[in-house]
Amino acid sequence: PPHPDDWALVVLSKPLGEKYGTIGFAEIDSAELASESFQEKLLMVGYSGDYPVENPGQTAGAHAGCTVLGEDNLEVVYHECDTFPGSSGGPVLAEIDEQFYIVALNSAEARDSFGEGVVNYAVKVPRMLRQIRAQLTN
Repeated sequence: PPHPDDWALVVLSKPLGEKYGTIGFAEIDSAELASESFQEKLLMVGYSGDYPVENPGQTAGAHAGCTVLGEDNLEVVYHECDTFPGSSGGPVLAEIDEQFYIVALNSAEARDSFGEGVVNYAVKVPRMLRQIRAQLTN
């Protein structure tokens, strides 16, 4: 599994959120994310190297209806959202009260001995938020 610190924060030079909007974070327990309430209801967005076919990686793609299967540890969950190299860092989103929130960031894929994808990993939001808050207070 990936390290729970397999993520990055980018500070933009312009406040693009004022023009295009923002997506908030939701701190959801792993057991709840893997529960029936979120089964086949998550959305993962990324710039996968296999989409679109004509110009791979140039446009974001999304997998709607994916599921968190469980947690590897308290900071990383495993999921079955459709991924491909290039989708790392993409958000895993949950719709809560008709609003989407980032609940994890896609991080890595585990493959079997034949090179087939077995499961994907994502770093949960709470770990990232703790570290971001700590940096903001320093």
